[in-house]
Amino acid sequence: VTVEEMRAAAERRGLAGHNPEARQERRSERAAQWAAAWDAADANGNGALDRNEFAAMGETRRANMAARRASRFERQDANGDGRLSLSEISSRAMARFDAADADDDGVVTREERRTGRHNHRRAMYIENQNNRVY
Repeated sequence: VTVEEMRAAAERRGLAGHNPEARQERRSERAAQWAAAWDAADANGNGALDRNEFAAMGETRRANMAARRASRFERQDANGDGRLSLSEISSRAMARFDAADADDDGVVTREERRTGRHNHRRAMYIENQNNRVY
């Protein structure tokens, strides 16, 4: 995959950094999702969350996130051996695969994947902090 192909794919999906309309659309979608989650958590329908409703909403979100993380690994582990091999990873993820494969053996273990994800998120956080306008 070339840089040009990656940029073209990002542009098609509206992920290019210079596409404010796509960014605003994603923000609107997230706002709608948040509103739906709020409404679902508001058990008595009064428009506000009490402590129990707020705690239940947090538990639901944590459970959903854990399920998505677990299923993501399982979906990618095509042969079910508990490890992701290079052939099981899409070409779109090659750069992250290489970064996560700490011992360069062509296989990313669960621990390498966790560490790689942590490092990726930290790099994204630092990048976001450096780009923040006050």
